[in-house]
Amino acid sequence: YSEEWGGQSFKNLEKRVDKAKRKVKMGQLMLKMNEIVKLASKFIEYKQAVVCEIGSGAGQSLRQLSELGFRNLVGVESSKAQVVVASQGYDLNIISGDFENSLVQDQLRKVGHVQIFLAQHVLEHTTEPDNFFEKISRLQQNGGLVVLSVPNFAQEAAMGTLLYLPHIHSFTIKSLNILLNNAGYQVIDDSLTTDQYINVV
Repeated sequence: YSEEWGGQSFKNLEKRVDKAKRKVKMGQLMLKMNEIVKLASKFIEYKQAVVCEIGSGAGQSLRQLSELGFRNLVGVESSKAQVVVASQGYDLNIISGDFENSLVQDQLRKVGHVQIFLAQHVLEHTTEPDNFFEKISRLQQNGGLVVLSVPNFAQEAAMGTLLYLPHIHSFTIKSLNILLNNAGYQVIDDSLTTDQYINVV
């Protein structure tokens, strides 16, 4: 993504940081949890383990996990503006850069083995999903978890997919399962999958 993706540039950055701080202070952050947070929260026994969100954005999901008791959180985000909001507004540890970049991979290795990876609406933007999972698996031990959310091709409008250039790949439940199996993973929870979105652990 570019720095301007989704309008998340440095414009009004100070206001965005202040807004994030107010959300935390007033307890507003927990009013609405997305599917990856709901799925990850089922594994509270790993609250002391490393949890990493790829494409962590402004950090709301990680901060919600922090509020739920997870203590060893790290994010990876390519937008420098979003990194500022997440680190200063939500007091999170965020690595700035592309997850697949070798320097980012080196930084993650220093963090230690990642027990849970989160990726919400990231996989469909990667050029080579198999390589993406290979890099994930190198940072995990056996038993590591990946919590994913991607658009469900069954309900993804074909014309919208063609015109929405950042979506490089589309997935069905079957194709995502094949990709995960080939990478050495198996789906253990798809309870929050809908016709619109595939949400799995």
